[in-house]
Amino acid sequence: MSSHPGLSALARGEILSPFTQLRRLLEGIEPGHEEPIDLTVGEPREAMPPFVADKIAEAAAVRDGAIVRAGTRDDIMRLAGEGTDVIDMKGGMLLPGFTDAHVHLVDGGDTLTSLSVHDAETVDEVLEAVKTYAAAHPELDAIIGSGWALPLFEGGNPHKSMLDSAEAERPVVLYAADGHNAWVNSAALEAAGVDAATPDPANGRVERDPQTGEPTGALRESATQLVDALVPPMTKESALSDLAAAMRFQNRMGYTASIDASVPPGPMADAFIAAVESGEATLRIELSLLPTTDFTDKAFAAEQIEARIDGLEARRSKIEAADPAMLKAGMVKIFLDGVLENQTGALLEPYHGSSAGAAYAGVLNMPPDLLRRYAVALDSAGFDLHMHAIGDRAVREGLDAVEAVVETNPPRARHHHIAHIELIDPGDVPRFGETGAGANMQALWAYGDSYITDLTEPFLGEDRSRWLYPFASLRDAGAFLVSGSDWPVSTSDPFAAMEVAVARTSPDGDTPVWRPEQRLAVADMLKALTINGAVLMGQDDMRGSIEPGKRADLVLVNANPLAVNPAALSEIAVVMTLLDGEPVYDSREASQ
Repeated sequence: MSSHPGLSALARGEILSPFTQLRRLLEGIEPGHEEPIDLTVGEPREAMPPFVADKIAEAAAVRDGAIVRAGTRDDIMRLAGEGTDVIDMKGGMLLPGFTDAHVHLVDGGDTLTSLSVHDAETVDEVLEAVKTYAAAHPELDAIIGSGWALPLFEGGNPHKSMLDSAEAERPVVLYAADGHNAWVNSAALEAAGVDAATPDPANGRVERDPQTGEPTGALRESATQLVDALVPPMTKESALSDLAAAMRFQNRMGYTASIDASVPPGPMADAFIAAVESGEATLRIELSLLPTTDFTDKAFAAEQIEARIDGLEARRSKIEAADPAMLKAGMVKIFLDGVLENQTGALLEPYHGSSAGAAYAGVLNMPPDLLRRYAVALDSAGFDLHMHAIGDRAVREGLDAVEAVVETNPPRARHHHIAHIELIDPGDVPRFGETGAGANMQALWAYGDSYITDLTEPFLGEDRSRWLYPFASLRDAGAFLVSGSDWPVSTSDPFAAMEVAVARTSPDGDTPVWRPEQRLAVADMLKALTINGAVLMGQDDMRGSIEPGKRADLVLVNANPLAVNPAALSEIAVVMTLLDGEPVYDSREASQ
């Protein structure tokens, strides 16, 4: 769209040909038509109109980056004049721009250019990718990559000898797709000084040969930090390059805003500031500040709370000085536990058949009393909690922390939320609505893949497994639902996640329907991706719905999600993404 200060109209045409290029209308804007009018809603002439909050309109008009009207096509087209760009939707649907409520942007951008095995479906494919990458990069001192899936290996336990067969001379560090595990070769263990005498760090585990005690090559949670010295340090320049690639990728998926789930002190945060200050940011971004580079926070103690919050406030002020409409830093990340697949997720009752013993129930990273004190102090300083919680005990502790905040501190516009929420005790489901804690869903994970059937359900049993990803129960109990992708753990494609949430089968439809009683409606997911995401970021007054006065952060897609077969939701494609009324992604240009 043009940067001309005149009016832009987004309207549906009557021609059923493929999408046309923008066309310039030559008439002037009629006097008296510049003032906003009340929102007009009626039956659309076609099935693919703009989505206006919970209502439907035929068209919308934009001036100076803001929506000035939404209503009938005739009303909007009467405003068209010289300097007006008209986008013919051609059977598509206009939606508010999406918010990814949980994503790792710099890490995601890195996977677009580095060694990534996210698409590998067999161990042989992983090893071949490592071998090929290593051969192509003889200049590297170590081979660093990511993306392997735990279910490729029995018990989620890869062995160093497999990586040795792909690259034996140089260290290889390959992080799992979930970010909570690392697989390393013998050279990496030797270079890092990790051997049978190395103790397990707090909140972490080194997998070992049961006879010799020698490390087998799998590192869990904080044990992944034992090989940190082998990984080239991030620089502001490398982070900025990865961030730029990530923003382009997110725009292509229809996102105009993202919450980065974990930003430690250092060059990563500097890259976000630089992107905004240079005017190159194409997403509105909220940073969830990680207080230290140790994501498990194992050294944290109550006497450090005051000094920590002082440091977080200083970081927030520096970051938001760039442009708070584009970059915020009002959230603090807390990892409450690990993941169920490697049995570091914190449970209320023990895992079934765990090699760690009959009483083993996972790892809680922070003592409950400390968590509650920390949460109250963070809230008092105006921060929102962004908590990672996988197991039902971690979810409960997160809810207890939010409850302590609400009971202790004066009311304010707070947006605390709990991400992942994989397993929830049924007694805790209503507490999301009662406490106001947001339920940050990764809906793409809610189907019966091998992560669930091989590495989760057998260790939980049927009774608990019924409460894996209980999205419909949360909705029915009044929970505030938002949608996050956790990219690059999994794709950020919002329509793939929508299909899984609605159908409870894989986006390819090649798995049986799983826990169908927890299906969501398409409208639930649209709300989670649009207005609810804006609320979570404290920006619902400026975006999240197609209403006069809001910013023109919009996405045009090629079909109406409310009308297509649920099995075809993942086939919906983004045609154009607009931020402040300007295209940040246009599929027609991308295909040329």
